[in-house]
Amino acid sequence: MQAGGRRFESGRLHQFPLGVGNVFEMGDRVECIVDHPDDNEYLVIGSIGTVCEESEDDVDDPFISVCWDEDIGGHDCDGSCEDGYGWRVFASQLALYQECDDKPFPFDEKEFKELLGIKL
Repeated sequence: MQAGGRRFESGRLHQFPLGVGNVFEMGDRVECIVDHPDDNEYLVIGSIGTVCEESEDDVDDPFISVCWDEDIGGHDCDGSCEDGYGWRVFASQLALYQECDDKPFPFDEKEFKELLGIKL
């Protein structure tokens, strides 16, 4: 699977797809990276789901069938998920989703100021 740029945001690592054809496989966890794809008012940036059907389209930006974690007023992706949870979006509107296991480190303001040479 090809991956493009990477961006860290909200405790998650985003990998953006590059290239042509289907860049996602069935079972991939994905995150929506645009608000309201295909005019679905419930899907927003950060919505999480699982690819439930592989796209047979060999185009630059195929539709990807996703079973979203929450009822988004959708369909059942031709029987691939529970009714109301399915919605097809363009591959360019998705990114691979990975939980970030890193815990934030404690911030010590006094130590930080000392490192910058700021007198206390």
